[in-house]
Amino acid sequence: MRRLITTALLICATIAACAGAFAGDATVRVFINGRLAKLDPSAIMRDGKAYVGLRGVAKALHASARWNEKSRTAIVTVGNKRIRVAQGKGITLNGVLFLPLRATGEAVGCTVEWDRAQRAIKITTEAPCPIGGG
Repeated sequence: MRRLITTALLICATIAACAGAFAGDATVRVFINGRLAKLDPSAIMRDGKAYVGLRGVAKALHASARWNEKSRTAIVTVGNKRIRVAQGKGITLNGVLFLPLRATGEAVGCTVEWDRAQRAIKITTEAPCPIGGG
């Protein structure tokens, strides 16, 4: 009986640990040119896609970001490149607009890669990306 209870508890603990790994919005680390970016709020993963807070990633990439309430779009300017992201393309959590990281980074000329082993996103801002990063 003791062995059965121990086995049941181990199974429950394993299920709980796995559920946490796949639940809701898991955070991920973001590196810009090899340096860990301190994003506030942190980047999240949802449905296999990474999202970053508009203002946090703009600051980390030395870009400017603003919100156009009338058109409900975020406008990110990096060097001479400007992109617009409609609110429907992002996620709003606690009043913060999170943009899809890969689409946003690549739109301004950066390389965006997923490192599965480190559970991290790596952004390279080298040519032709017009920003300094880090």
